[in-house]
Amino acid sequence: MPTRLLFALIALLLLITLPNLAGLYTDWLWFGETGYQGVFLKSLTTKALLGIVVFVAAFVVLLSNFRLALRGPTHPYTVFPGGGDLQPVVLEQKHLALLAAGVSALIALFMATAASSQWMVVLQFLDATPFGTIDTLFGRDAGFYIFTLPFLDFVRYLFLAAVVLSFIGSTAAYVIAEQVSLTPEGLKVAPRPRQHLALLVAAGFLLFAWGAFLDMPRTLMNEAGIIHGASYTDVAVRLPVLRILIVVAGLGAAAAAYAAFTSTIWPVAVAVS
Repeated sequence: MPTRLLFALIALLLLITLPNLAGLYTDWLWFGETGYQGVFLKSLTTKALLGIVVFVAAFVVLLSNFRLALRGPTHPYTVFPGGGDLQPVVLEQKHLALLAAGVSALIALFMATAASSQWMVVLQFLDATPFGTIDTLFGRDAGFYIFTLPFLDFVRYLFLAAVVLSFIGSTAAYVIAEQVSLTPEGLKVAPRPRQHLALLVAAGFLLFAWGAFLDMPRTLMNEAGIIHGASYTDVAVRLPVLRILIVVAGLGAAAAAYAAFTSTIWPVAVAVS
């Protein structure tokens, strides 16, 4: 089972990378003909470094969460009971660990590929230059909206993807370990998975609060008919609502964190609702 799974993952990786390598070689030839291989090499280096950093970080975060969730099962998990001439498919503890590593690597690869496409956002942030013009609503230099805000959005989406995928994968692992189950009495969650999942929910709420905070300066970039920027409605209604959302999301994070260290899950249900 582990060998077949390993070969399947390798085949999938080749299926993903080979078309990209063909496109990369074509672009290299085109930039060589136009005399801008230096520009292409810089973009390529940025993509590679960004992809490596995101891959390593995402892999470590995902695998840490999955391994923590898989620490519980001590008995084999039957995927397929078999029947007739078909042999049962049973996952031992070592198989689950290998599966967690493979899934983490695959998800991290997708995240790294998506992140590397934002290389221009990263370069603009690293080479940011102030414009010398300050907005009157937030007191920020105009360069913040061009260079910094897109980068902060990019980082937040990466964190949010890691938290959401960690929550989904960890929940599935806890279900396999029978530490999260639906009984006639209701949802049954063991203490350790309750703490783990509640902390992930708290992290998600903090990221939602960060998103609302970033939406505030984004009001200056709105387009409403002939008006470009923050309208009266944005200043009088939308900004106060965003401030309220920040407070609500912060309270949700606090409630989820409280539930992580108590024997109840109702604060998480209240925060989500």
